[in-house]
Amino acid sequence: MEGPRIDTTVVKGFWQDQCYRNRRAAALRCSNGALRITGDDLSATFSEVLQVCSTRDAFAGVRANGELWTWNSLDAPELSDVQCLVATDGAFAARMRTGAVVTWGCEEKGGNCLQVRSDLVDVRQICSSRGAFAALTGSGRVVVWGQRESGGYLPSHRAARLQRVVRLVASSGAFAALTEGGTVLSWGSPQHGGELPQLTDVVEIYASYRAFAFRRSDGQVITWGGASPGGQRPFDLGARRLHGVVGSNAAFAGILEDDTVVTWGAHDECEGFDKVKHELFDVESLCSSSGAFAALRRDGAVRCWGDAALGGHGKAETATALVATLGAFAVLRSDGRVTCWGHRFSGGEPGSVAAQLTEVVLLTSSEVAFTALRADGTVLRWGHPYYTRCNLYPAE
Repeated sequence: MEGPRIDTTVVKGFWQDQCYRNRRAAALRCSNGALRITGDDLSATFSEVLQVCSTRDAFAGVRANGELWTWNSLDAPELSDVQCLVATDGAFAARMRTGAVVTWGCEEKGGNCLQVRSDLVDVRQICSSRGAFAALTGSGRVVVWGQRESGGYLPSHRAARLQRVVRLVASSGAFAALTEGGTVLSWGSPQHGGELPQLTDVVEIYASYRAFAFRRSDGQVITWGGASPGGQRPFDLGARRLHGVVGSNAAFAGILEDDTVVTWGAHDECEGFDKVKHELFDVESLCSSSGAFAALRRDGAVRCWGDAALGGHGKAETATALVATLGAFAVLRSDGRVTCWGHRFSGGEPGSVAAQLTEVVLLTSSEVAFTALRADGTVLRWGHPYYTRCNLYPAE
């Protein structure tokens, strides 16, 4: 029988200030497309859900017929032809099948695109930082709006060089664009990779919370951003290909073609990798906290590395699913139990719900809390106390 499909909804942000975010809900999506939103004393179920995204305190998604649905988003428009959604901390942007863009939410966080609406024509891609949006049009032009310091302002000298852009990525405070000719430019917060010097001969770009990584045609990977605005020592991939790349705060990990793992970037977030490297084979998936990584093998084994305080020291066996908050990891085991480790205010310790984590069928996470759905319909939450004040939700 096919197992449950696990989806993790995480709002972009810094580890150090997540305790002040107004995240009071979690989303659990089943393999039949039904989505259950649970938060405080509220619960709602939506059917035929294809995509989910969230701001600090609201959810929105797209149903199979293109219809928009929202939870706790009072100013949301009625839309019926949505192709995809993205979100900042306080606003949503919907790309319509016509190539137009519709926004709502906090104006400072990108909820109002009126000043650039005439430029938002034939939009092919939208991505978001914590406070701004960037859109790529069919002509290869980049359009930005939202919080200036989060990438909502594109300096004219950089905009002039952004011709025939083919891909955009975002960290939590900046954007980077790859052009058809292999040139890369970034803008936004310097602490999030926003002041990258122009690079050439780039073939792939990746983003983490506070940094970017750029792979050149010769196999060298350059990391830029993080704790200091400057770049880090290049990492040489050679001719090896990557898939399933994930980012922590300022480090990256990726699955190679032979299903082994490589990691590069900030030293403390890669600490311990050499000790577990020989166990990272036949890897199925990767996920990251803000300072550590975890790999799930096809045999159910989970191995971690990185900052111990943020989940870097932990392991599990017989896991069927792996999810992360910004400071911890949790796995759903084949016997229906849950194992977690990492920062206690980010879900690393289950506390009072530990004994009830049995017969779990779905597991998901927000920034600082985990949520589990049991077979009897009970929903359990644990993590930071501000976001888990109502830990137990009875079956409907």
